[in-house]
Amino acid sequence: MARFLAIARLLSGRPNVSACGHSLHPGGQGRGRRDLATALRHTAQTIEMVPGDRSEWINRLRFGNILDRLPKLTLLRSCSSILTSCEFTPEDERILVAMSDGRCELLNAETGAREALFQAGTNGVLAAAISADGSRVGTASKNNLAHVWDARSGRIALVLPHPDEVTAICFSPSGPLIATGCADGFVRLWDSSGARLREVRAHTQRIGCVEFSHRGDFLASGGRDRLVKFWRVDSLERPAIRLKLKAGSCTWP
Repeated sequence: MARFLAIARLLSGRPNVSACGHSLHPGGQGRGRRDLATALRHTAQTIEMVPGDRSEWINRLRFGNILDRLPKLTLLRSCSSILTSCEFTPEDERILVAMSDGRCELLNAETGAREALFQAGTNGVLAAAISADGSRVGTASKNNLAHVWDARSGRIALVLPHPDEVTAICFSPSGPLIATGCADGFVRLWDSSGARLREVRAHTQRIGCVEFSHRGDFLASGGRDRLVKFWRVDSLERPAIRLKLKAGSCTWP
């Protein structure tokens, strides 16, 4: 029984159930969302008080009906451009969003308000990432450049030139390393000063994704050649593992 109350408290206590609903649905529907949350809480309390009662199954049905009427997703913000990537910051309070018009923004996860803008031109941003400590933002662009930004000031800290479109970027969770993937099939490793440390022709076609392992000692890459490869970061000489599949993204469990 306690799970009904837990769900009701969670939904009625979330500020975006009412506040965002009100802002996105003019005409007082925000109040409707609050009324639904209140009804959900009262129904849960009824189920809690009369377990085994003949009316319990009716209240269970009522609880499910009210829950279905609540929004499952909240529209955070409507953007005027195609979104190419998004991810939460380490503290889960903001969302990093990259767009095809060259913008990359940090949005407040509760309100959708823009807190920072990272833009070096109008060339589309194909990928974006944020460092494990939240201090740096990386963007990969169609103009053959990857940028590393100071997340607080919004200023460019590093510019990493490539011979073709930069299609992927990620930060090592255990150090200052940055990995980029390129349309030429190469994976490149960079240090915190912007010096290129190593590179390897990882794929015969355009790279779609790169991702460090949680300890930072391996790097995964996926490309349009339908291969996923795992590389030792300290060498990048030969892939430690090679899998054949249709790779659109790669991440470590």
